[in-house]
Amino acid sequence: ILRVAAADADVSVECHEGDLGDLGFAPSGTIDVVLAVHTLDDVDDLGRILRQVHRVLKPGAPFVLVLDHPFASVGPSPDGKIRRYGEDQRTVGELLAALDRSNFRVESFDELGVSGESAVPTTLAVKVRKQGS
Repeated sequence: ILRVAAADADVSVECHEGDLGDLGFAPSGTIDVVLAVHTLDDVDDLGRILRQVHRVLKPGAPFVLVLDHPFASVGPSPDGKIRRYGEDQRTVGELLAALDRSNFRVESFDELGVSGESAVPTTLAVKVRKQGS
């Protein structure tokens, strides 16, 4: 779908699927945008991945992350255990601190999924921009 939409818009798009920590194929400062959709939820070394993304992005380029919202897992689990905020998943504060340490500036922060079925957000969408070179 992405390639068809890009062709219709007369835009050149190169798509790569894989580990964001393995961006060796891309020279530094050559990528216009990075999009990570539900791929960073459970990574152990988020800092390493953020440094790699920062390295390959052009100065000022955007990075869009879509994650499971940390609040969505709070509450009783199917086995009756109470899941506390930050217990099984990185907190919002930890995510923002990691982005800041990696020299990204937050441009938008959207908490999505509150509905009649969910009293808390289920999805977190964050757009950041590379600072520095």
